[in-house]
Amino acid sequence: MAHPALAVAARAAVPAATLALLLAAPVAAEVRYDPDTHVFRLIGGGSEYDIGVDGEGVLRPIHWGEALDAAGPLRFPLLPPPPVIGAMDPPSSVTAQEYAGQGGGVVVDPGIKVAFADGNRDLVLRYRSHQIIGETLTIELADIRRRSP
Repeated sequence: MAHPALAVAARAAVPAATLALLLAAPVAAEVRYDPDTHVFRLIGGGSEYDIGVDGEGVLRPIHWGEALDAAGPLRFPLLPPPPVIGAMDPPSSVTAQEYAGQGGGVVVDPGIKVAFADGNRDLVLRYRSHQIIGETLTIELADIRRRSP
């Protein structure tokens, strides 16, 4: 005899064909960029993920959650400013970064670690350019000390 919990789960389960159809259904998505505020908006499925480039060229998270008013501009800072830990803390140690490198005063776990041929491991990433093709956003970051033309 089947366990009672399994029997209830089997009766409540969505048929496999219906579930597969639901999972395969496309979700309308779009990428927007506001050149005045330097904010990227990734919108789809009733949710939104927004990132922006601040005055120092740092890629910063702004919003993740329910879709916001699509008509209005999104500006920094939507999130509350980070707390100031102490007078000797560099701003990079308390500013949220979307994709931080290892170095430049960042004390959180970086998104990437490198070791250059000269032994230097300091990597300070800043916005260089972006490209939007359809629903795909590509953002190029470059090390402030090793920018190529």
